[in-house]
Order: sequence, then structure tokens, then C-alpha cells
Amino acid sequence: MEHQPPIVEAEFLDSEGRRQTFVEKVAIFTSDSPDADSHYQQFGAIRCNVLERCPSPDDRVRIKTEVESTDGCDEFVVLAGQFCPPLPPLKTVAENPGCDGCPMQLMSHNHFVPPQEPNPSRDLMRLIIAEAPGKEEARVGLPLVGEAGKFFDGLLVDAGVPRDGLTITNCLSCHPPHNIFPTDWQAWSPKSKRRYISKEDGVKAVQHCKEKHVDPLLQNRKWNRVDLVGGQALRIVGGRKGRITKLSGLTLTLPSSEHKARAILHPSYLENRIPRLERESRRKETVGHLKKGLEESAD
Repeated sequence: MEHQPPIVEAEFLDSEGRRQTFVEKVAIFTSDSPDADSHYQQFGAIRCNVLERCPSPDDRVRIKTEVESTDGCDEFVVLAGQFCPPLPPLKTVAENPGCDGCPMQLMSHNHFVPPQEPNPSRDLMRLIIAEAPGKEEARVGLPLVGEAGKFFDGLLVDAGVPRDGLTITNCLSCHPPHNIFPTDWQAWSPKSKRRYISKEDGVKAVQHCKEKHVDPLLQNRKWNRVDLVGGQALRIVGGRKGRITKLSGLTLTLPSSEHKARAILHPSYLENRIPRLERESRRKETVGHLKKGLEESAD
């Protein structure tokens, strides 16, 4: 995968709602500052939410985004380094040899979502393992880029952790129907109107994904740190039972690789499932869990 495309094209809406297009040759945008070769005028600080990223003709990487200039200027630079590398072609689970034998492969329309690799020059040797891709992740082929991913990006910013230094994956590599994890009772119970798999096949699918995709990634590198984001990741990869709400911040040793890991609350839980009065305190707590080293107390 190339990490410095010859041309980067960014299409975005400015703070007044006007559509702008910026094309720059040999430009790399990072989460901190633009590449030194970029001659585009820079004003103010920018908040950038990526809406879409796709390969374009003429070796361009096209970024559609919506940004806001904090000082009211019309000219600004897009800060989105982790979105510059060209996307690999999307594959369905039926087309991915690593999914052979998995019950989820029968859902042939579903896209396989591979790990997101870091920018090599900023690699923190830190692995994020979340739960499963959502609809948006399956559409673009990248983990943690939907609503929960945007919330997670905010947590990373507050923790001072650059996203483009992370390797990000899920313990399930395809989007489960109705966003229901295959081992949850709603996925397999005859009483559930959203049933799509048997109980046995649900367990088999999760185990298959762990053995074929997650474990090799864990064992392939000497990770400085692993973050298990959500209860499913803690149970499947960390081997720990119990409620993530009680175990968040826990430091543990992974049974399959001996790496040190920390349990992190899932961003969708923080965003949608906590009473408003508790939300900010749990959010700050989670930022602390992401920020502090594994040798430090997470409390």
C-alpha cells in the first residue's frame, strides 16, 4: 500500500456551507500539521470529520469531508493524515480465503473489513481491537469510522494519541446483520425476530475470526500495547468474563500472545447508553484509560 499518493484531492464544505476543492501534488496531511511540501495557505485550527474516502483517477486519493475553521477564515488545510493511503479493493467475505469455513461467509454480500494500518513514520506499535464493523465500516472497508468511530477519534484527541499511529481491527471482521453480534441471544434465539444464525454457528463464526484474523495479527508483532474496546473484545481476546462497565481500565495479559492489554469502554456505550449526568465523567475516565501507560494505575 502506498503511503504518499502523488496527488491528494480534498473536497469539503467551509464554515459558511460553501463547497471547496483543494488539490495538492505530493502532499501528506497528518493529524498534526501538513507536509512541508504543501504550499497551501494555512489559517487557524481545523476540525475535520471525514465523510467519504475513495480512490480516484490519475493516482488521486479523494477525501470528502466537512470542516470548520475556528478563526472564520475561508482558506484552511485539511488535517486528515490517516485517510491519505489509497484504499485496498473491497472484498466480500465470500471472496476472502481467510473466511473459508466461517458461517458468516454464507452472507456473501457482506464486506470483509481488514485492519487499518498506521502511517509507518508514526507507528506506535499499539493495537486497538474493537467489536465488529458497522454499516459504514463495511461500506468503506475501514474499522471504527462510523458514528462510534468518530466518537472514539474524539477520545483519542483528548488522550493525545494520534490515530494514524495505531493499528485498528475488530474481533469480528464483517458487519453482523442488524448490528447484532453472532453470539448475542438476539442473533440465534427462536424468540428473536432478528435471528440470522444458529447458536452453534454464532460461536463458530467468532472463533473462526479470532483464529484466522485476530490471533495472527497479535502474534505477528511485538505490540507495545493492546486496547480491548468493548465487552466482546474483552471476552473473546482477553478471555475475561464480566461486565465491561465494571472492568474498564483493567490491565491484563492476553492468553494467546502474552501481550499487555487494557479494557476500554466501547464508544457507542459512552455515546448512547449512559445517563447524561454520568456521561462526561465516564468519558473523562476512558480518556484517562487510553492515555495512561499500562504500568500506571488506570484509576
